[in-house]
Amino acid sequence: TDAMDHDGTWHMQLCSRKRWRLRPDPTGDWPEGVPELASRAAKKGHLVVDVHEGDFIMINTRLWYHATELPQTRGVDSLSVSVAR
Repeated sequence: TDAMDHDGTWHMQLCSRKRWRLRPDPTGDWPEGVPELASRAAKKGHLVVDVHEGDFIMINTRLWYHATELPQTRGVDSLSVSVAR
C-alpha cells in the first residue's frame, strides 16, 4: 500500500490498456469493516481489472495493494499511456 495524505488516486487510460492486480490490505483502516468485494478478493488472492482506452479507475491505495502490467500487444497498441492523480 501507499503512504498518502488522501484516500486514493484515480487513473485515466489514454491509449491502449493496462492490467491491474489488486489485493486488499486486511490490516487497513477500512471505514466500516472489510467490504464484501475485498473479502472475496482476499479469498481468491487478488482481483484482476483490465482498463482500456477511455476508462477510469479509482483506488484507495492505502487499503489496496496494487501492481500493474501491460498486456502483450503489437503495433499502435504497444504504447500504453495513462494519467494519474
